[in-house]
Amino acid sequence: IFYSIYQIGGDFGLQLLKVALAVLSFAIFLRAAKEYSPESKGMVVWGSLIAFDISYLYGSTVRSHCFTFFSLAVLLLSFVYYQKRRSAWYLVGIPPLMVFWANAHGGFVVGLGLFGLLVVAEILRRECPISVVMIFAISVIVTLINPYGITYWEFILSAVFQHRPAIAEWGSVSLFQSEYFPFFGIAFLTLLGLIISVREECDLAVVFLLFAALLYGAKHNRLTAIFDCVALVYALPYIQRVFSKLQKITSYHLKTVYESALIFLSIVVIYGLTMTCLQFTQFRKLDYSGYPVAALDWLLEHEEGGTLLVSFNAGSYALWRLYPRFQISLDGRYEEVYTQETVDLVHSALDSKSIGHRAALSQLHPEYILSTHDYEYDGYSEIYTDRGFKLYRQE
Repeated sequence: IFYSIYQIGGDFGLQLLKVALAVLSFAIFLRAAKEYSPESKGMVVWGSLIAFDISYLYGSTVRSHCFTFFSLAVLLLSFVYYQKRRSAWYLVGIPPLMVFWANAHGGFVVGLGLFGLLVVAEILRRECPISVVMIFAISVIVTLINPYGITYWEFILSAVFQHRPAIAEWGSVSLFQSEYFPFFGIAFLTLLGLIISVREECDLAVVFLLFAALLYGAKHNRLTAIFDCVALVYALPYIQRVFSKLQKITSYHLKTVYESALIFLSIVVIYGLTMTCLQFTQFRKLDYSGYPVAALDWLLEHEEGGTLLVSFNAGSYALWRLYPRFQISLDGRYEEVYTQETVDLVHSALDSKSIGHRAALSQLHPEYILSTHDYEYDGYSEIYTDRGFKLYRQE
């Protein structure tokens, strides 16, 4: 898909595809949310908060996870139609969706997982028609319609359960990092709303979906946006019960504080959305500040070629910029090309303070090292430095 779009419209076409998928996906999420709780108030503020928190998904390069969030939106809309109208016909579009999703991005396992939770909740409530179970089974089977057949599933399962301590985007979220404050705020309000709703009407399937998405989002920061999207569709009516309780027990002054905080939050959200829209309009401006542009340009100008020890984050740029004169140790094709053992070996070699550093560096034996830290490497001398990167050459 990306190749065809690029052939037609170049970089602008890819950026346009990204923006179109973002707008369409969010519109479907909002439609699902409105269908699930048509009487809920505050949808604009709630939707704006979620949009602000997930905007990073579409602010970087064009990545295939855009297809996962589009497919997730369609999936949740199907769920809501089924839950509200109790007809399995609203789920028959999921198997063809899964064929597309499985061939577009590995995130299709998220969709199958959520569908499985819906089926389990319906069975526990003794309200699950056999047709729903059959549709779920077919949705699993049709994912075998891909160029690799059953071996694709072998790779997916190994990727799902793989431990990735060295990859930042697969790390857990932290309370001490400001970028996760919106996620924790959304999670807190959602959990509080579900707790308050225990004695009232509370959809078991919704509880399953929200809790599963929250647990995986907290465990892997790459999946926080999945929780945000599920919460956008399902959480608002439960959160409104929190504010309803507060209105009954708070004084006038506390209510004033609450309204002031809401205004402040709205300003922050509007600012975030404005900055995101401005970023979308800058189709031809790419931010290279996080890449070793100057360092690798210097390397190309002053050195003939060789092997370069480089980190995961800088590897893909180095692969593109230095080919064919330099060979690199690692790039973004993690899991597809490089095993976890290779990733660990490279990171140990780069980190001069790690326990296995000397053995790893000796095993890889690179001619050059690109580092973001002021490390000392035995047998290597520093040949270049700038504000973000350092180059070392074998003595």
